[in-house]
Amino acid sequence: MWALEERITWLFKGRFEKANEVVIQEKNQLGEACVRLTSSEPLICLNSPRDDALYFLQERKLADGIVLQVSETGAVLHLIECKKVIKDGNWEHIKSQWSGALQTALALCGVLGLTVSENQRVFLYSAYREDKLSPSNNTNPALLKMLTGARSSDPIPPALEWGRQNVKILGCQFRHHKIQLDPAGHGHFQIEVNE
Repeated sequence: MWALEERITWLFKGRFEKANEVVIQEKNQLGEACVRLTSSEPLICLNSPRDDALYFLQERKLADGIVLQVSETGAVLHLIECKKVIKDGNWEHIKSQWSGALQTALALCGVLGLTVSENQRVFLYSAYREDKLSPSNNTNPALLKMLTGARSSDPIPPALEWGRQNVKILGCQFRHHKIQLDPAGHGHFQIEVNE
């Protein structure tokens, strides 16, 4: 019906960038960062000036970066959240920001005529300067323990989840990448096409 290039013209100019290298910027002092993502496939980076979620979605929070990697088989989603410090007190908030970004990205994929078929096609990223959640950096051993009588369906403690390769949002497990930022808040991640 409509080609991707025509559908992209439906978006506000200045609110997206299409290139093989895109930049996610967080200007808020709590997460001030500049992260470059590069890929051999085209990337569409969505930039919301006010972190506005789609008005009809219940989750109002958004991650700092929503990047669509366009391939012949559809889209791969990359959701990036920037924080100066990753800690127990902000982990659930980060996950809700990814949830809102995922819902927004899926809606936009519909507008652009792109499909996202499997959980393997969604990646989560934490870009941070300081890690206070890892067991080696955490001074509270209680944050590392499962609750007594906890079922396998219960949420796992943030410090344990942070240490795993997958994070659960919206009932699904997604691959999680950590991007260590330099002291000035800059970082880079090369997206592998066949990841």
